[in-house]
Amino acid sequence: MPRSRLRALAARVLPVAVLAAALVYAGDWLAAVVRAHPFETLVFYLATPLKNGRVEVFYDQPQTEICVRALFPHFGRRPCWYARRQRIHYAGAKMLVEATASAAPAPPPWATAKARSRWSTGITRSAKSRMLSCASSCGIPP
Repeated sequence: MPRSRLRALAARVLPVAVLAAALVYAGDWLAAVVRAHPFETLVFYLATPLKNGRVEVFYDQPQTEICVRALFPHFGRRPCWYARRQRIHYAGAKMLVEATASAAPAPPPWATAKARSRWSTGITRSAKSRMLSCASSCGIPP
């Protein structure tokens, strides 16, 4: 297909797609407004990353979230179909891998053999030399 035909096709299809998306969103909003009980309360748990790469989930402290029964977010609330899928909210540092309660978390990328720091051996050597120099200067035999 020549470029002129592609541009003509895009000029026809793009406005129709944008209009269809706007109508679906408006219909979803109208259904949420008209519905007698558009909100639902869900329970979620907080989790925090530990230094060893694992995740600690606080199951003894359940939290609640109010979500909207709709396809898209409305009224400043997440849709319930999306909130149900994320029952664990991470607090603190951003998680590299989303862990579930049943699966063990993956190690961080800097812990793999390929992603080694070029300074890791230099720090170890300098630390050993400082320990030896401190031990000899303090009168402690090596």
